[in-house]
Amino acid sequence: MDSLLGNGQEYCGLDDTISGKGVKQGIADTALIKFSFQIQTDTGLIQHSGTATKL
Repeated sequence: MDSLLGNGQEYCGLDDTISGKGVKQGIADTALIKFSFQIQTDTGLIQHSGTATKL
């Protein structure tokens, strides 16, 4: 996935735009974040979504 390599510029261009959010499952939850991001590129729209776990 392009946004996970190095500084994110491996496949993304300087004019690409990222938008989205990350939210906690609950106010007391300190281990999980659900995220959803979209990257607008010159070749189209790319969606990244999932759950991140604090280690």
